[in-house]
Amino acid sequence: GPTHHSLEDIAIVRAIPNIRILAPSDPLELQVQLRETLSLKGPTYIRIGKKGEPTIFNKNHNLGIGKANIVCEGSDYIIFCIGPIINEAIIASNELKKYGVNLAVASMSSVRPLDESFLEIIVKRGFKKWISLEEHGLIGGLGSSILEWLSDKNYNKFIDFKRIGTKDKFINELGNQSYVREILKIDSKSIVNLVMGK
Repeated sequence: GPTHHSLEDIAIVRAIPNIRILAPSDPLELQVQLRETLSLKGPTYIRIGKKGEPTIFNKNHNLGIGKANIVCEGSDYIIFCIGPIINEAIIASNELKKYGVNLAVASMSSVRPLDESFLEIIVKRGFKKWISLEEHGLIGGLGSSILEWLSDKNYNKFIDFKRIGTKDKFINELGNQSYVREILKIDSKSIVNLVMGK
């Protein structure tokens, strides 16, 4: 039930000064971040998946704390993800190609530090339609962090930004992860529907 879903943790931890907040997308990213964390001073919060997530990165990716990566190239939309839910975005990206829509998928790797240089690159590449995806409440998570950054930079005036996350309520439904993602509308189908305006 609600005590095990942990959909508010990032928002709570973000209020603590000087803490790193990591959410690796796959086992390889977790390994790299964990090794780096052990060499750093100060507190770090690492949010990990339940286990068994597919590997999406290889050693050619620029992995580490605060380092974002493009996982799927695209030109129409870009979706920023944290954690293993990125797999829903990859599925959606492949599905949208059938409709002639190119959705780029990015793993942000951490909420704090936020890879601001990566976001600047995305702005310069001309992406005007941004989406955030997180297995977390809409309040205080990745989407909120990106919104704050866009506002501080005054980029929110010309970038259309949508957020996909859980609503401001406790989740009482029970079922496996795929089922709960579907009813919370944070699954691949919900991403496709948002992009297609359904």
